[in-house]
Amino acid sequence: MRYLKRVDPRILRGLCTMGGILLYALALDLFLVGNHIAAGGLSGIAVVLRQYLPLSVGLMIYIMNVPSLFAALRVYGGKFTVWTIVGATIYSGITELFSGCPTLTQDPLAAAVFGGAIYGVGMALLTFGNGSTGGTDLLSRLFVKKFPSMSVGKMCIVIDGAVILLAILSFGNVEVGLYAILTIFVCSCVYSRLQTGLHLSDYHLS
Repeated sequence: MRYLKRVDPRILRGLCTMGGILLYALALDLFLVGNHIAAGGLSGIAVVLRQYLPLSVGLMIYIMNVPSLFAALRVYGGKFTVWTIVGATIYSGITELFSGCPTLTQDPLAAAVFGGAIYGVGMALLTFGNGSTGGTDLLSRLFVKKFPSMSVGKMCIVIDGAVILLAILSFGNVEVGLYAILTIFVCSCVYSRLQTGLHLSDYHLS
């Protein structure tokens, strides 16, 4: 991994961010959406809303990101927000691009495991490239500004838990919530493993 430090950080950051976003979109389109797995965040809300609104998941994610992006501009300034806008736009675009692909499995257990694993790798790449697609991470940062007693991690749990509960109520099926929890758990395990094994903090790009 040491040789990566010889690569132009801007190029490496862009490649890692693009790779992470691509994996996010593939996990969503190929595994989660078709199995009604709303694994938290804006993508989870979009999975629920698609049964009520004649809009694509990618478009709904982008629309829901807009208010938080404006808020981020006021709170964090231009540089952070510009990168987040770019990431959110590309994420929604790629999600839209692959939305016509067939769901690879109709087994929700397999979808939760593989979708969560791909999400985890994507998250590791985004962390390595210091990238963001908006969503839960951005919302959590903004809410923590209003509720400083909460950490970003705890706020993410609250938001994702609320989305999972919404999915259970909307689909009238507790199992979709359990598969969503499994997806988040697998994602967390894969991300933590990669973060530890690859020492992402040592190669974090600013």
